[in-house]
Amino acid sequence: MNKLVKILLVAVTAVVVLVVGVVVALALLFNANAYRGEIAARVEKATGRTLTMGSIHLSVFPTLGLRLDNASLGNAKGFGEHPFAKVGEADVGVRLLPLLMHRRLEIGSVYLSGLTLNLERKASGQANWVLVKSPAQSGARARPTEESSRDLSLAALDVAGIKIEDAAIRYHDLKTGREVDLNHFNLSAGALRPGKPCAFRTSFVVWSNHPAVRAQINSSGQALIDLSASRYQVRDYSLGVDASGAAVPAGKQTAKLTGDISYDGRAGVAQFKDMTLHLAGTSTHANIQLRDIGTGHLAWSGPIKIDRFSPRDTLDALG
Repeated sequence: MNKLVKILLVAVTAVVVLVVGVVVALALLFNANAYRGEIAARVEKATGRTLTMGSIHLSVFPTLGLRLDNASLGNAKGFGEHPFAKVGEADVGVRLLPLLMHRRLEIGSVYLSGLTLNLERKASGQANWVLVKSPAQSGARARPTEESSRDLSLAALDVAGIKIEDAAIRYHDLKTGREVDLNHFNLSAGALRPGKPCAFRTSFVVWSNHPAVRAQINSSGQALIDLSASRYQVRDYSLGVDASGAAVPAGKQTAKLTGDISYDGRAGVAQFKDMTLHLAGTSTHANIQLRDIGTGHLAWSGPIKIDRFSPRDTLDALG
């Protein structure tokens, strides 16, 4: 019996070493940059837009990684020469052994830098983010079989961390004249694992011409995400806003919101626990439950308390 176990262990080890060796060899011999032209041609055929890419870098064992530099996707026809989207650098890697042996997708730190999206809507209502399907795409597609779906299933999703630096989204609606710019977006998040909280921190600046406002927004907290149960929580949430502009009372305001937030997608219930809002010399506390979300008959309940304050000072602060 012991001899049989040893033989099985040796066989399994040999198979794992062989698979890893093949993957490493392919990664070392495969020149991804040689296929940039073919990738761009396929993207243009499918979307009608030009894809340009800088260098593509591959890394191997113990992490199969991909890094892409200076990529951009062209705009739709009739929307100008500036690109619809561009990325300065994108870097992601997948650990091989957990994927091969346990069907567990363990992703290393995801890094994205210099992302810019230019969203535009014409006066006619046409939007540049709508992709026009080719005739081949418009046809019916075969549904994956139960066996193929089962082969693609994964035991769990694990991300070591997420970091986004200096992202921007620009929106211009020629029909309404509204413009919105979101700039200097930064996000850092810790390990994202099933059933465990993930610490995150974000910051960005948003500007709008209608209403006329500019705001610096910072937030942080501990996120707990359960996709299978459609449950989402943010503990120790903190949101800070420094706003200015013609649409802001008195031209400038500072607000801070703290508390715990949870949402049960299946039950359609959201909880706002121990929430506190500081604004214009007032402090408001609330424990609110929202029910029947998405049914068209939204209901809420719970106490709201406002600490003692001076109405005169508050009205002066609000202009």
